[in-house]
Amino acid sequence: MMLASVRRRLAGLLGFLWPNPVASRAIRAIHKSGQFDRAFYRASNPRLRWIFRLAPLRHYVTIGEGRGLCPAPWFSPVAFRRGHVADSGSAFLDYLRYGNPPPATQADETPDLSGWINARARAPYAVVLHLFYPELWSEIRRDLEAAGIDFDLYVSLSGAAAAPMGVSEDIMTAYPDVRIAIVPNRGRDMLPFVLAAGLGALAPYRAIAKIHGKISPHLRDGGRWRRRLISGLLPPDCAERLEAFVALPQAQIWTADGALLRGGNGWGANRARASEIYDRALPETLAFPAGGMFWAKPAVISRLASLGLGLSDFETEAGFVDGTTAHTIERLVGILALEGGGRIVETGDLKVRALEAQVLMPLASR
Repeated sequence: MMLASVRRRLAGLLGFLWPNPVASRAIRAIHKSGQFDRAFYRASNPRLRWIFRLAPLRHYVTIGEGRGLCPAPWFSPVAFRRGHVADSGSAFLDYLRYGNPPPATQADETPDLSGWINARARAPYAVVLHLFYPELWSEIRRDLEAAGIDFDLYVSLSGAAAAPMGVSEDIMTAYPDVRIAIVPNRGRDMLPFVLAAGLGALAPYRAIAKIHGKISPHLRDGGRWRRRLISGLLPPDCAERLEAFVALPQAQIWTADGALLRGGNGWGANRARASEIYDRALPETLAFPAGGMFWAKPAVISRLASLGLGLSDFETEAGFVDGTTAHTIERLVGILALEGGGRIVETGDLKVRALEAQVLMPLASR
C-alpha cells in the first residue's frame, strides 16, 4: 500500500513538472480564458505543497481536477461530470468551450406537473421533496417517518432520476397519496419548489417543508451536511416544534441549527442576478437558510410566487456551485422571510419556545 501511494505521488509530481500534450493545451486555454481563480484555489487548498502553490493552474489541470478540487467558487468538476464526458481532458475546459450541455444530452425540457395541479390539502402540513438522487429515498423516508407528523408529500424527480430502481413505485407504496412531478434538470431543487409555489398548491398549509437529496459533490462532507439539515428539520419532536413555529407570528422560516447564515459575504456571486429578479433594494447583509432546506409559512411561499419565475428563468444544469438562479433564490428566500418584520428561527429556538409553552400554559390557567 505504501509503495503504491509513493508511486501515485511520484506520477503526479512528474505529470505536474512535465504535462502531457493534452494537459498542456488545457493549461494554455484555461489561462487564456481568465476564469481560473488562483486566489480561491490556493485558499481552498491550504495544504498544497509550495511547488504546487507556485503554479496552481498547472496543479489543477494535472492533479487537482482529478481529485475533485474546484477551479473557482462557482464550478464543481465532479458535479459537471455527472452529465458530461470530457472530450478535452478537462471538465472545466469543456464548460468554458461549450457552456451548458447540448440539448441532445438533456432530459425532456417540459415539466410534467399533472400530479401537483389541483392537488387538495389533506393534512395541516406539506413536505416538498426534490429527489435528484433516487438512492437517497430510503434514507429520507426514514426521516419522514421518524418525524411523526401528518403531512402531504410533494415529490419532484428529474427526468433522469424518475426511472432508476423503481423509485416512483417505492414512493407511492410508502405514501399512496403522494403527488409526483417530473421536472427537467434545471434549477436543481429550487425550480420545482418555485413551480409548486406558482401553482398555488402550497397555499392552504400551515407550514411547508422544503427538503432535497443533497449530495454536494464539491464538498468533502456533503453527506454529513445533508444529514444535519434534514435531521434538524424533521426531529423526533417535530410536531411540538412545528406548533411552536406556527404559534410565533413573526417567525416565517425555520431552519436547522447552524444553517442560518448572516453577514456581508453571503451574496457570493449572486447579487447581480438578485437585482434582475427582485425589484426592490437589496440589503448589503443577508440572513438566509443555507443548503436550501427549511420550513416556511404560506406568506413566504406567496411572496416567492409573486416573483413570477418559471422554467426559462433557470439555467440548464452545468455543475456551478454558485452564481445561478437557484443559488440566488436561496438567498432571496431569506429576504422574503424578513419582509414586514419577519424572522428566521433555528431548531433550537423552537425547542425553547415549546418548553416555555409547556410551563406557562398551566400557570396561566390557575
